[in-house]
Amino acid sequence: MKKIDVKGNRTYEYIYENLSNYFQNDIERIMLLIEETPCPERTFFNLETILTNIGDFKIPRKFYKPLVTIVSFSPFLTKIFKKSPAQYINYIFIENNISKIFNYVDYTRILNKELQNVKNTEEVKRVLRIFKQREFLRIGAQDILKQVSLETIMLQISDLASSFLEATSE
Repeated sequence: MKKIDVKGNRTYEYIYENLSNYFQNDIERIMLLIEETPCPERTFFNLETILTNIGDFKIPRKFYKPLVTIVSFSPFLTKIFKKSPAQYINYIFIENNISKIFNYVDYTRILNKELQNVKNTEEVKRVLRIFKQREFLRIGAQDILKQVSLETIMLQISDLASSFLEATSE
């Protein structure tokens, strides 16, 4: 078995064992996906970070590769995934929002719907924060996985910012 140092004191065997607890029969497939990334050490760490908060949720096999790719390229997106991995994996992959292109009207409609029953300022802040993180994750995943053009990425970011600013000014 190949030995890779991860965060100084963790070895390939240690990570393999930890990931085996989650992926069980698919561990060999996951290990191959991780080894193919530009920085397997970072990918190990980022994937492990997400799995610590995932609970009983099982990632469908067809999403292993895109998830490994995203966490291998972006510590920022990994931090977002870590906050609520099951919810975000469901939103991005299972609900297939990764293939959707949103514009200003879409964002405004979604935000208005999510804010409609909010009663206080703290709840507004929470809803806005989750909305922003979820959409950053979706757009970032589209970029990393080359789902859409750079122009489309930039348009979505601009429309997201505009709708977010409008919502916060009301």
